[in-house]
This record gives sequence, C-alpha cells and structure tokens, in this order.
Amino acid sequence: MLMKIPVSDKENQKIIVMAVLIAFSCFLTVYFHLILGICTIFTHVFYIPVILASFWWKRKGIVVAVFLAGVLIAGHKLYSGDVDINEDYLRGFSFILVSTVVALLSEWIAREEKNVRESHAELDQIFQTATDGMRVVDRDFNVLRMNDTFLELAGMRREDAAGRKCYEVFPGPRCHTPGCALVQILGGEKYVVDEVEKTGADGKKIPGIVTATPFRHPDGELIGIVEDFRDITERKRAEEALNKSLHEKEMLLKEIHHRVKNNLQIVASLLNLQSRHITDPATLAMFRESQNRVRAMALVHERLYRSEDISSIDLSDYVRFMGTNLFKFYEITPATVRLEVGISDIRMDINRAIPLGLLINELLSNSLKHAFPAGRKGTIAVTGEKDDGTVRIIVQDDGAGIPESLDWKNTSSLGLQLVNSLTDQLEGTIELDRTAGTKFTIRIPVAQDVK
Repeated sequence: MLMKIPVSDKENQKIIVMAVLIAFSCFLTVYFHLILGICTIFTHVFYIPVILASFWWKRKGIVVAVFLAGVLIAGHKLYSGDVDINEDYLRGFSFILVSTVVALLSEWIAREEKNVRESHAELDQIFQTATDGMRVVDRDFNVLRMNDTFLELAGMRREDAAGRKCYEVFPGPRCHTPGCALVQILGGEKYVVDEVEKTGADGKKIPGIVTATPFRHPDGELIGIVEDFRDITERKRAEEALNKSLHEKEMLLKEIHHRVKNNLQIVASLLNLQSRHITDPATLAMFRESQNRVRAMALVHERLYRSEDISSIDLSDYVRFMGTNLFKFYEITPATVRLEVGISDIRMDINRAIPLGLLINELLSNSLKHAFPAGRKGTIAVTGEKDDGTVRIIVQDDGAGIPESLDWKNTSSLGLQLVNSLTDQLEGTIELDRTAGTKFTIRIPVAQDVK
C-alpha cells in the first residue's frame, strides 16, 4: 500500500518540479538566443510548465505563463538576429491564453468535483446513519456496501463482512430459493417487500421487513439491488403483548357470558320450582312462558361464550338451538311439526341479538301453541337475509292462522305485545300475512354489527 503523502509535501514536490521545468525553459532561451545566436526555439516545451502550473494552482499559475513569456521576449531582444520580435510576442500571448483557459477549466472541474464529493458525502451520511439496515448487493450476490445499522444487526465487523456473499452476511429463509429478493428483481420485479426473520452472527433471530429495489448503472443496466431491512422486534413484542391482552379479555368476556347464562338458568329453574306450587292453569302458563323467555336470553350468552367471535352470534345457529328447546318444552315431535331454518350468513351482537331472539321466541311459541291443534301436522319456517340495507326475517307456519277478527297490534296478549315492543326497540317494522297460515315479516336496519 502506498504511503499517504501529507498535503505540504505534495505541494513542495509540485514546486520543485515546476522550478526544474522553468529553469529548463530559461536554459533553452539562453542556449538558443545567446549561445547559438539563433532565433529558433522549441517553445512547445514551454507549454509543459504553463499547463501544469495552471492545472495545479488555477489562476495563480498564470504567473508562470507571464514569466516565461517575459523570458522569451527578453531573450529575443538580447539576440541580434533579424527575426521579427512579433513572433515571440505572439508566442508569449499564446502562453498566457493557454494558461488562462487551463486555469478556468481546472477551476470549473474542481468545483464540479467538489459538488460531486459533497453530494456523495451527503448520500453516504444518509446511507450510514439510516435507522434501517441497508446494503447493496450485485448480480453475483456479492455485498458491495453496508451501513453501520446493518452491520450491527448482523453482529459483524465491516472488515469481517467485506468481500463476502449476501447469504453469508445476515442470511434469511429466502436465500437460495426463488423467493430471494435479488432473484425476483433479476426476474423483472420492480420491487420486493417481504417479512422475514434473519439470523445474526451470534445465531439470534431478528424479525424484519425487507424492501428490495433495483440498483442500476446510469445507462440503465441492472447492477444488483439495494436492500432495506427494518427491525420489527419491538413491534412483534407489542403485537404479542396485545394479542395476549386481547386473549385475556376474550376469556374474561366468555367467563362473564358463561356466568350470566348460569344466572339466567338459575332464574328459569326458580320459575320452574315456583310453578310446581301453582294450580291455576292460566298462571302456570304465564310462568312457563316466562321460563322460555329467560331461556331465550340465556341461549344468547351461551352461544356467545361458545363462539370464537365473542362479539356476535350466528343467527341461524341461534334459531336452531332455540327452536329445538321450544319443541322439547311444548313436547312436539318433528314427526308432527317440522322446523325449517333458512337464514343466510347473518351475525348479530348481543345488543340486537337478545331483543331479536325474544321476538322470534314469541312467534315460534305462538305457532307451537296455537297453529297446530289436536295433533295437526305442519311446518314452521324461519328464513332471513340481508335485503337493501335491512335484515329481513320471516317466521311463518301453515297452521290454523290468526283470526281476521284479532287486532294483533292492539291485544291483551303479552306475547304479541312483546312482539310489537321488541320490534320498536330494534327500530324495525313487522307485517302479518294471514292468507296461508301465519306469516310475520320483520325488517330491521342493517347496523355495523350485522355481518
């Protein structure tokens, strides 16, 4: 390796070289003019110190040109020949002109070089101080450059990483596979973004986001890639902590729903115990209907704590369970009355599921109690779908039907009163069609909780 020469020593060397060249030029003048007594001089030699001085010292170097022009003209005046002195004046002027042009060009080149160096220094500072790890890799997988952050993440020193392949310095799972960022860029991809887990020199796994973009020559030729690696260790820890906290809250909510369901079951059991001491049929029927309503609410909480999504329940699943329980409660077999449920993928949160569940519970109970007297066979159907900004639920049966004389919106029946009240609570509408059995059509607005 060559020894780096201090600036002062370099300058001294330039001065010595220039002194030798000037001395040689002066010698030529004296030798040809005074000793040989001729006018012919190899003035081309003079251009060497003229150009070098202007190149080295810019405008200050013009002094050398002026000096040599003066030497040339003075030597001619001492010569007694008959050659016109104007030729030497012209040569001297040429020295100064060439020196000036070279000096100006040198200054312009120096400014451009300075701008390039400053620009390069700024870019290098940005590259080196970037918070993300960055490296440049060529087409042959050789690492051309790495910033300090990348070396720190890789756990390597710069001298240890120099001259190595990219898959030897901070390798990832995509190395030597079609998923390699460089392979994809060579295959024509404009950029590649991938979440990977790289391995440091100490074997430590570091998760990160890799962004790879093409690295091209000014003429457009692809040299390799610029790879940016963003360490997301802290983000992963935060996600894990958030998921753990979310899981704990989900378990807590499930426990709450489970306990509410148990408490409602206790209320239903108390009503059942109390009903054993009631002899009046009308009062007993009221107690039993209240049990069904409590069970309908308890079923919502049961389906929630059993569901993976504790924020809402599947309406179809809920109606099937509720219908099965009601059939058992009224001791009606599927051979006599068949229940058909055709509800599309509709989910409801607890605030809407409980009133809607109670509403459907009342309509199903009404059909089971009144539509099929004396063992009459038939079908009860519950369908539901999202339709033009609303959820439409239809509960119908092919039984005896509700008499035309009954004003079902103004009745003393607690069940029908609840149906109208719950519809208002849901901000919906309900219609009754008595042409073929009983058909209730309920429409409620689609809310954010309806999926």
